[in-house]
Order: sequence, then structure tokens, then C-alpha cells
Amino acid sequence: QKVTLEIDSKVIINPADLEEQERIYTKRDEEEAHFFQMPGDLGRYLGNQKRGDVVGYYGPAKKGKTFTLIDNYKHGVLSKRKTLFWSIEMTETEVLPRTNKAFFPMTDKEEGMYSFPVFDCVHNQCAECVDRLSPTRILEGDEILPDPTHVVCTKCKGHPDYKEKERYKMAVYQDTIYRKKDDIFEMRKQHARMKKLWHQFGRISCHPKYTLTYDKMMRDLDILWKRDQWFPDIMIIDYIDILQIDSKFDDYRLEDEKWKLLAKIAGECNCLMITATQANKAGHSTDVLTAEHQGGFYGKNRHVNLMVGLNQKPENKAEGIMNFGISEARSQEYIQGQMCA
Repeated sequence: QKVTLEIDSKVIINPADLEEQERIYTKRDEEEAHFFQMPGDLGRYLGNQKRGDVVGYYGPAKKGKTFTLIDNYKHGVLSKRKTLFWSIEMTETEVLPRTNKAFFPMTDKEEGMYSFPVFDCVHNQCAECVDRLSPTRILEGDEILPDPTHVVCTKCKGHPDYKEKERYKMAVYQDTIYRKKDDIFEMRKQHARMKKLWHQFGRISCHPKYTLTYDKMMRDLDILWKRDQWFPDIMIIDYIDILQIDSKFDDYRLEDEKWKLLAKIAGECNCLMITATQANKAGHSTDVLTAEHQGGFYGKNRHVNLMVGLNQKPENKAEGIMNFGISEARSQEYIQGQMCA
């Protein structure tokens, strides 16, 4: 291979060069600053995700993997990071309305009042705290008595004083919100609110199942750049198990190559890569997902910076609560079996 100065300058570092040292330290400091982080306690639990990272979510079928990826897409856009969502499971008539509902309170059913879960404190609900916000008592024994005058309270939840924080005892309250019918008329009304932000920071690409390849991904990126001068900071694939890849293998090594490909793209494109994969059979019957519940080839963890299990008990799904559990993390401490709801 012919060696050129241009190639050498990109891969070789001279530690004696102070300018190189300063450049790399500056780059590191920028990466360690919050590039992308989910909001609230979940964001603190999962930590900062940066360019070059590969993040995987895994869980049983129909337990919220696509929902979680769409939520990452929403917060990528709202964080003003150029975010590309590759859908290879849903058609365009499915994925666009679904992503829209992540931004706007709309429903496929009849419009009206719908419940959604919010954090509260047991001491607020049972009127045991003198600093509580609610003017009413809604907890009688183990029974919640919904009251429209109730105000949730999480004042102590993030308190810097440890003793004050210990006073908080997590509870969930089903608040209500009015959801409009998800149709073309409501979309037209809501569109103006997000048009500018979507244009700057959001794109969706739809491909039929088992057809998205590395070449097609690069073609999509090329089109986005030539047409819009737009290149993503965050790439999301829904989901890796149905990504098509040219390989001479048809066993566990095929799965390994898919995750290697994601790590390669994250590095070459200097972006954050997020995807999801299935849990194994045992993951369908457990309350807490750990590394042993990951489906397929366990060696995929060598290629990720963060692997997160998703699970819901039946009552959790009814309440709209998702449980997140870190099973692999390269740059942060975690405890197997510890979850964030």
C-alpha cells in the first residue's frame, strides 16, 4: 500500500508534540461533557453517551424495545443532536405516526382524557409529610383513591442533603392528560411547533425487513449530505437482529459481525450508535434482566459501551412503567440486577 502524509497524519500520534497533546485533551474533555443523556434519573443511571459509543437495549418481544429507541430519537432531537432513525421493522405509515406521538399527546383511539404514570412519594400520598405539596390524602391502606386536586411531590427525591433524600419513598401516581385523535388534521395543527427542530435535527429512513445493508446505510448518509448538508450525530437502528449483512458465516459469527459493523460505523462516522436486540427465552419469565438473559451470541458485549436490559411485569405494562437494568458498561460502575424504573 502506498503511504502518504495525509494517511499517516490521521493515525500517528507524537506524544512529544504539545499541540497534539492539547488537541486530544480538548477532544476528550468535549466527549466527557454531556453529548447525549436521557433526562432525569434514567439519564443519571445510564450516564453520558458520546460519539463513537455503541449502546444496545435488549428485552423480550413486545416489551418496549422500539418504544425505547423512539424515546432516544425524541430526546436526541430535543437535545439538538442530529438524529437519524433507521426503521427496518415498520413501514413509513407505521413509523412516522408513532414517532409523532412521542412529541405530541395524540392517540389512535378516541380523543379524551388518558392516564400516564408520574413519580410521587408515599409520604405525600398518605399525608404523613409536613412539607408535602398535595392538599389531599389519596392513599388509604394499599388503595389509591384518585383525586383531581392531588399534586405529586418529589421534592426530596433529588435533594443534595442525604438525610433529606432518605425521606423520599418512591410511589407512582396515574395522572391524566387530554390526547387528541392522531389524524392528518391534528398533525397539521401540531406540525408548525416542531417543523424547525425536525428540519435541523431529525430524519427517518424506512427499509423493508432484512434489506438494510451497510452499503444502503452509506447511500442514505450520502443522500442526506448531498441533498441537505445534513450528517447525523446519533444513529438509531430498529433493530440490529434484522439488519442484513454479507457474511460467509451463518452461525454465532454472523451476529458478531453485525455488532462489529455497528462499532465500525460509530468510529468511522464519529457518531453515537444505538440499537436493540432480543432477549433469550429465559428473559421472558424473569422480573429482572441480567447478562445471562441476552439472546444469541454473548460476545456481542465486546463491541458495546453500554448494554441495557428492558423488562416489564404485566402490572408495569398496564401502568406504563419500564424497568431498565445495565448488564454491561465500559466506562461506569453498575450492579447486576439493580434497576431504574
